Amino acid sequence: MAEITTLRASNYLSYRFPAIKQEIKQLKSHNNFAGILQAIVNYLKQLIVDGKIRMVSRLIKFVAIVFTHGNNYIKEIIENLFVRSLESMHKRCDVNQWHYVYQKLPAPFKIIYNQQYQHISIKIN
Repeated sequence: MAEITTLRASNYLSYRFPAIKQEIKQLKSHNNFAGILQAIVNYLKQLIVDGKIRMVSRLIKFVAIVFTHGNNYIKEIIENLFVRSLESMHKRCDVNQWHYVYQKLPAPFKIIYNQQYQHISIKIN
């Protein structure tokens, strides 16, 4: 399977995130893939506030699919923007919510998240 481009990834994400489809389409028209991911992060944070944790976990899997099949640019942006935002999501969740989200987190995201979090905690100490 060929690696997907930002255009195909944007189309896939706009389909999988219908609540913010128009925002994704607008950002896609400006070739702003990082903006699309930020819009998704903001949407997921709002879902956490609304207590829709199962939906958050399901939607994270769609981003993981894009990561798995994406080109190097897509992987780098997702790793540096989306996965890094998981710590912010963690802070918005209570213990049980975060446990559920983390348990359902796709393996590549768990690995990256744990590496990033370990790196941050080493800097703090």
